[in-house]
Amino acid sequence: MLSSEQLDILSKRYMLAHGRWQQWTGLWQECYDLTLPQHERFYGEENRGATQADRIYDSTAPIALQEFASKAQDGLTPEFSRWARLTPGIADMSAIQKRDLAKQLELITNEVFQAIHRSNFDSQVHETYLDLAIGTGNMVCNEDDDDQLRFVTIPQTQVILDTGPTGKVDGRFRTRSMPIEHIMLEWPKAVLPAQAVQQGQNDRNKKFNIIESTYRDWSAKKTETWHYCVWLENPKESIFTDTYKGQGSLPWVNPRWSVAAGEVYGRGPLLSVLGDVKVTNLIVQMLLEAGEIAITGLWQAESDGILNPETIRLVPGVIIPKAPDSRGLEPVATGSNFDVGQMLLGDLRGNIRRALFDEDLGPPVGTPMSATEVSARMQQIFRRMGSAYGRLEREFVQPLVKRVIYILKKKGRIEIPKIDGREIDIISVSPMASAQAQEDVVRYQKFVGALQGTFGPEVMPLLMNPQTVAQWLMEQYELKPSLLYDEKEKQELLGQIQQMAPQMGGGGGAPPGGAPPGGSPLG
Repeated sequence: MLSSEQLDILSKRYMLAHGRWQQWTGLWQECYDLTLPQHERFYGEENRGATQADRIYDSTAPIALQEFASKAQDGLTPEFSRWARLTPGIADMSAIQKRDLAKQLELITNEVFQAIHRSNFDSQVHETYLDLAIGTGNMVCNEDDDDQLRFVTIPQTQVILDTGPTGKVDGRFRTRSMPIEHIMLEWPKAVLPAQAVQQGQNDRNKKFNIIESTYRDWSAKKTETWHYCVWLENPKESIFTDTYKGQGSLPWVNPRWSVAAGEVYGRGPLLSVLGDVKVTNLIVQMLLEAGEIAITGLWQAESDGILNPETIRLVPGVIIPKAPDSRGLEPVATGSNFDVGQMLLGDLRGNIRRALFDEDLGPPVGTPMSATEVSARMQQIFRRMGSAYGRLEREFVQPLVKRVIYILKKKGRIEIPKIDGREIDIISVSPMASAQAQEDVVRYQKFVGALQGTFGPEVMPLLMNPQTVAQWLMEQYELKPSLLYDEKEKQELLGQIQQMAPQMGGGGGAPPGGAPPGGSPLG
């Protein structure tokens, strides 16, 4: 357990990070109110199951946000697919050594993704992408009691981030309120103060504020080390501590869409069109009010002492009295213009959809699009999302795969081959990554076309190594290395061709007439 002095230092760091976190809560809550009304709120106790969508008059942003999460999942971590692979990260290996290592890593990759697809990852990551549209996603990966991976998306209402000397996120605080029984279940080895245990036993509904902290130990130079501490706010006392060592030991994954200089929390595409979302809601609200007036009408009447506005009911068959020579009840013309409102809505809704990548492939009319055209248009959308791809790969894909490998290694289900302490690369093979790689393939095809047009196709084998080209194309299309012959298989195939050559020539050669004996060109 931490000493009181150590806990005071950690608590001060938490309070400073909490102050910076509070500066964002108003903005985040406004985003949730307009797009994710069912999300856990920052202010006050929400009534579970109650209607929280009272501020939403236009559904463009909520629907587009769901589409963004679906497209991000399809582009970066598609369901039931391998969206990353392990490759040798060593340049000075021989071709045979590299190929053998690649085959071993292929088996490990299969085991990693079998474990991921058996878990709840696909359902939880969608919630992470929803938060990512606002700026920052928060996910925790651990193992459950059934030896399965367990992923949990943590709402931003519970997560406070902090940065360290490198500017990267190196501190994470999670705040929760839990009864004493749940604390004992969550941390069976926790040492609870007797006062808290007594209070929890006397009042089972009483909840204690819990703070979980995970922070980097920068004094450990050789091995990545993280310290984990859980403490009560009242009474202020640490109840459980642990240490995580090695790559992948950190349970947290915190992807950010983009980060402004000097900030710790991300800024997602929704923030760029938040003004359009608010204006759209306001215009739709005004159109609904104008539509109500257009349907029910706006009326005026002279105060003639006979007509009582409080008793008028505008229903079929009603008789409304009026004084002699008075105009009675008359409609009032309104100045509302629905055309202007609809014109503004079209532009604003288009901006929201484009910002959240909610773009249709086209109406299903006329000649249906081919699978190639659909794939090309989806690749175009993924390329537009590629501005955030590099950050997402570093902050989401690679830490997530490292975490799964760490858990599987600890459980003895995989064994990473020893390669003299040098690194193994984690390469993203998602559709979003493929969209970036296709640019290189297109440039290569243009280059080959220029060479053929200049020198002719018959000269190409003299200019380019077919085996090297095939290897490079296989990597760009993210295909299995086993599709190409290795050196042993190529030698065997070459021997078979040499053995068949005399048979193809008829043994003793062809007669002057051109056809071999027997009349068949194959002998």
